[in-house]
Amino acid sequence: MKLYLRLLRDDECELCPHDERLQLMDVLGNAPGTSTVEIAGAHPKGGYMVQFDLPPEYIEALVSYLGGTAWRPVL
Repeated sequence: MKLYLRLLRDDECELCPHDERLQLMDVLGNAPGTSTVEIAGAHPKGGYMVQFDLPPEYIEALVSYLGGTAWRPVL
């Protein structure tokens, strides 16, 4: 299933936009079950809009995985 999420950095660390995007791609690329990861763009209120494929049975694993990173979903 295709997911579209807004993700925000959860820490105060300031990175340049290029490094921030690289970090986000690395986090999502290593997330359980994700494939076809793409950053759709910066969100006007902060963070990034991302899209990726994820089998439905991996949703809880993804939420748990993101809890251990500097990124959090905005729902």
